[in-house]
Amino acid sequence: MTSSYTVQEGQSLANIAVEVYGDVAGVFWLLADNRDLKHLSDRLFAGQVLTLRADVLNTRARTYLADFAPFATIEDIDKPVGIGYWRIGEFPIS
Repeated sequence: MTSSYTVQEGQSLANIAVEVYGDVAGVFWLLADNRDLKHLSDRLFAGQVLTLRADVLNTRARTYLADFAPFATIEDIDKPVGIGYWRIGEFPIS
């Protein structure tokens, strides 16, 4: 089963692979399925239509994210004070 994808301005093969397959390794599927593409560094143009493998679209991302809770924003009252301060779970990162 195949599908198609229309390239947007400024996109690369790696960018598209991550978006549609969930992993940069998807560039090899893009190269195999689009005979006009010969190399990883081939230039893409806005409006160019690429063939995709519909059976594996974003499979890795869906599988990976299924194990995690949805992203949520922190309330203003809970935000730490300081420039460049982040917190992941119990671990502050600055």
